[in-house]
Amino acid sequence: MGRLIPVLFRLLPRDFLLNKNGSCHRATEPKSTASGFPSSTEMSSLNPEDAPIFKSKQNGHDHARPTHEELPPPAASSLIYYAHTLLLFTASDFKSVILPQSIFAVAVQLSRKQLPTISLDVELLTWVWSGRLPLMLAWLWVHLLVLDVSPSSIAEDTVNKPWRPLPSSRLSQQQARAVLLLAILASFGCSIAVVGTAAWTPSVSLVALAWMYNDLEGSGAYGPWVRNALNAAGLSCFGWGALTVLAVCAGDESGVPHLPPPAASAWLALTAAVIMTTIQVQDFRDEAGDRGIGRRTVAVAMNPLVARGSTAATVMLWSVVCPAFWCAGSIGTALSASSVVAWAAPAVLDAFISALLVLQRGKAADELALTVWCLWMAWLYLLPVLA
Repeated sequence: MGRLIPVLFRLLPRDFLLNKNGSCHRATEPKSTASGFPSSTEMSSLNPEDAPIFKSKQNGHDHARPTHEELPPPAASSLIYYAHTLLLFTASDFKSVILPQSIFAVAVQLSRKQLPTISLDVELLTWVWSGRLPLMLAWLWVHLLVLDVSPSSIAEDTVNKPWRPLPSSRLSQQQARAVLLLAILASFGCSIAVVGTAAWTPSVSLVALAWMYNDLEGSGAYGPWVRNALNAAGLSCFGWGALTVLAVCAGDESGVPHLPPPAASAWLALTAAVIMTTIQVQDFRDEAGDRGIGRRTVAVAMNPLVARGSTAATVMLWSVVCPAFWCAGSIGTALSASSVVAWAAPAVLDAFISALLVLQRGKAADELALTVWCLWMAWLYLLPVLA
């Protein structure tokens, strides 16, 4: 297995060369020397003007790949190097996808509302030793990789996330496409191997949503609300899949239905609505890069004060609605300590988000606002346990 990843990354034709600007293009098939590479004479005869440069498109505009010195030499082909490269694709989304959706699945499994099919005497330590949590995390990560490996995102990532593999030239675009294909196959294989067909629906749905978001330009070409809807659907599928993995690995011989139980479905739909109307918090930190490629996000398409103020107000609204969904029965009665925390914590986090968005602004404040929003979402996901 240690030799497999470097071999897969080398499955590229040798006629993919680097021009003087560092862009990848297909050469005109020069004859190879004994070493397997074109001779210096043939290399000098190549005309880079005749070679198609890979470009990304956003709203009809072409963006050439940023200039870089060179791709990593073959000597860097090690398991650690490529594992690090794959992690760089997904690193920025651990706090916004992996952590919150893991909390969502675990909280529903442990819910006092008995939404899943397991008993409450199961402890997290037992889950770790039995492999349930690692399997869930593996399922989440491999599907996140499918969404994050996008060869068309170089222009945006050069501004917003220059450390990612494509803008930093750790991989070529052709290699990224190979990684994407392998990630899709791995996501399907992981679903079938771990839980059979039970997680097939969220798995296929995530791949379809990734295609619409990245390749059909749903990330911004059709307006901010299409982008938000795709984000909400994608994150909901992450939570759905993670919940399915935990439920099946709990020993439910009949598996789980292709849709979660009714009460869990209602909670899943509610959290999807929360995400759709508040996930634009992440767009404020990326405004410069999005504006540069013509991506129409809430931060770009709306007046800054309106965009930030409406987002803060929406977060405040959901900070009341979500606790009420779980704690409605306790209204008018003496509140338990857990119920007080369930009501108070979202309000406190909401106050921080509002202050950062409306009063502070700036790149650092917007980055912190996203971090607090992720904590806020994670806390909402804990409500089934606190209710």
